[in-house]
Amino acid sequence: MSKKLKKVCNIFCVFLLSLSLLICGDGRPFGFCTRAAADTPNTYSVVPVGDFAAQLASFPESYRAGLIALHNSYPNWSFIADYVDIDFNTALYNQTLEHRKLVSMNDGNSWKALGSNYNWSTGTWYTYSGNWTDASREVIAYYMDPRNFLTVTDIFMFARQNFDFASLPEGEYEKIEAGVAEMAKNTYLAKPYDDPNDTAYGGSYIKVIMEAAKQSGVNPYVLTSTLILEQGVNGSSDLISGKSGYYNFFNYGASGSDVIGNGIAFAKSQGWTSRSLSIIGGAKRYASGYINAGQDTYYYKDFDILDSNPYTHQYAQSIYDAKSSASRLRTQYISKYDAYLTFRIPVYKNMYETPPAQPPENSNLNNYYFTSVQGGALSPAFSMYNTNYTMAVSGDTTLNVKYPDTASYAGPASFELSAGVNTVILNVKSQSGYLNSYKITVTASAPCKLYITTDQKKITKGDANGDDMVDIIDLAAVRMHLLGLRTLSGDGLLGGDANGDGTVDIIDLAAVRMHILGLLNLN
Repeated sequence: MSKKLKKVCNIFCVFLLSLSLLICGDGRPFGFCTRAAADTPNTYSVVPVGDFAAQLASFPESYRAGLIALHNSYPNWSFIADYVDIDFNTALYNQTLEHRKLVSMNDGNSWKALGSNYNWSTGTWYTYSGNWTDASREVIAYYMDPRNFLTVTDIFMFARQNFDFASLPEGEYEKIEAGVAEMAKNTYLAKPYDDPNDTAYGGSYIKVIMEAAKQSGVNPYVLTSTLILEQGVNGSSDLISGKSGYYNFFNYGASGSDVIGNGIAFAKSQGWTSRSLSIIGGAKRYASGYINAGQDTYYYKDFDILDSNPYTHQYAQSIYDAKSSASRLRTQYISKYDAYLTFRIPVYKNMYETPPAQPPENSNLNNYYFTSVQGGALSPAFSMYNTNYTMAVSGDTTLNVKYPDTASYAGPASFELSAGVNTVILNVKSQSGYLNSYKITVTASAPCKLYITTDQKKITKGDANGDDMVDIIDLAAVRMHLLGLRTLSGDGLLGGDANGDGTVDIIDLAAVRMHILGLLNLN
């Protein structure tokens, strides 16, 4: 055994005070565990505690500057590169769905999505749980990328949350209890409670937390931080007032239109009729639901990317929950930065070369959507939130794209198409300056051009000369186009395509004639 490793073993009792107390099933400290392949879909390599060079080499280059800075200040910290088998953009897309990540309505418009949470008619956002709405894709990307949080405070979102009391030396339990009391200072947890039906812990939240940590295996500092985050500094919520006869300190089930009612109903279903039952029972549920499922850091609690059904088991919808939790946890360790802490940091597949920057917060809108695409037979039919389509063309074709006010088209006016399959990317630029890309896979029967027009006026079907009327002049223009005597383009090509199938042909000629005769109304 090397001298360095002996030193680590000698101070292991002190090490138990930190978040890196995870013990293997056979009793070995985590730094020497190997992970079973069937445990969760992701895998990672574990290097000996203190061997920073090997740890650093296990991370991609883009992580290393932040890790080196942390190591230079806190050389006893250890870092695990957790390679997850999921593409970053895939994870990002899935986090934008189903109201999975929210921002406060007090945040700037540039942080809010304009998806199904937005009423385009009224220009207002739908809200959830009172004052929350969907986070923008750019905000989610920033908070998802671990490289943005390799700082002395934010790194705690990657800290392991397991704890083992079995190996604590004499007197260490009391030190930890004193640390929890210090963390709870000036909060409701520091005050005694008087309940004749809950006397086992002397009316002390601190002693209840310590018992909850012992029974659940969750770090007591994590429990304390969570209880403050969930109930606030004053702990004034009716979920823990006892008015209903039930308590729900961890806010389990407290969601939907009746947050308090649903939370109390959940507490009733668990039989949490006292403070201690709620805190101890909630801690056990926390452990079984998250820690024991591999979601043993604040990051993995909020971004579920580990199991076979990812994104569905996430502790908080708030996009900044992990960062806020890390900040509170860090305060307890501010005087213990020389402790031997271990951090488990995810590495996604196909990450961006540089981490996404934090979006500026202002009143600008992320309105990067087409409201319509006309002139070609898109499959499926156009929908502003669907960005992938196919289309077949047999000659020059014009697409007219429309977009919301203050947005713009950010692409070329035309594309050269070769015979066969072509990929066309149409970008929309939002008021906030971000781009959204629509992909159209175009199959062309012969070399031709695809024109893009951005005229926001309504295209009149059958109007081949752009005078907003359908008459004999348009009939002649369509006939000349079919005969090859004159080529329609732009709005003329769009209008001449009377049936909207992306091609001007004999069917359109017949439709224009029938409209003129009053046998068919094209508009």
